[in-house]
Amino acid sequence: METLNVSGVVHHIQHRALSLQPACGQCSARALCVMGQLPSGKGAAALHKRRLAKDQTLYAAGARANDTLYMVRLGSLKKYRSSFPAPPRVSDFFLPGQIVALDAIGSATYDSTVVALEDSEVCSISLRDATTLIPQLHLTVARETQRECNTGLLLHHTSADQRLAAFLLQLAEHYGQLGYSNTRFRLSMARRDIADYLGLSAESISRTLLRLEQKCLLQVSEREVTLLHPAALAQLASPLGLMPPPAMLPAALLHYR
Repeated sequence: METLNVSGVVHHIQHRALSLQPACGQCSARALCVMGQLPSGKGAAALHKRRLAKDQTLYAAGARANDTLYMVRLGSLKKYRSSFPAPPRVSDFFLPGQIVALDAIGSATYDSTVVALEDSEVCSISLRDATTLIPQLHLTVARETQRECNTGLLLHHTSADQRLAAFLLQLAEHYGQLGYSNTRFRLSMARRDIADYLGLSAESISRTLLRLEQKCLLQVSEREVTLLHPAALAQLASPLGLMPPPAMLPAALLHYR
């Protein structure tokens, strides 16, 4: 009969636990990470990394909310709500550095479902371990509320060209803040999801992309988008000052020639 090597098992468990701890210093999303502002020495211990395969659910509508916040470390996720008999509707996307589940704080259950668009990683933290982040979280909630208001204006007062231009510029800004190119990036979301989010049809998204290509404003190769004239896109996306507000456009785009 084999003798159980207890010390070996303990070492394996400890090694496994450490491997799941986020390496904050090496995280590509650290420039936008609110959780990274936890006191030194306490942050890594409070954060827990979780891997999600493509199409895997982070949490589902109706499940018990556990006052946990998630920050996207790698990959991307989408949020959708179901309202039977209508089909589920995509209401948001989450990219590296963005916080998920802010709208569930204080709720008994989740009212939406969040799913990975690709192989992804999130860092989670319990609210009881994030008390030092309250001021930053208040600011984040305020920004998210403003973003949702802007999205509402976008969906009700603009054309398909304007909606898609504003959406692409928001992605460009976010990738730029992460240190990546703000004129060339990959769309992790399917066109049908973008269409759903923007209140359009998938066919309308395809036609609009083609129209913007024909105007030499951008180039599309499968899911890779190159913004050829961001300033013109910004002008297109901002009729009557509706969208996007200046805060959404990086200086590099506003001064693009």
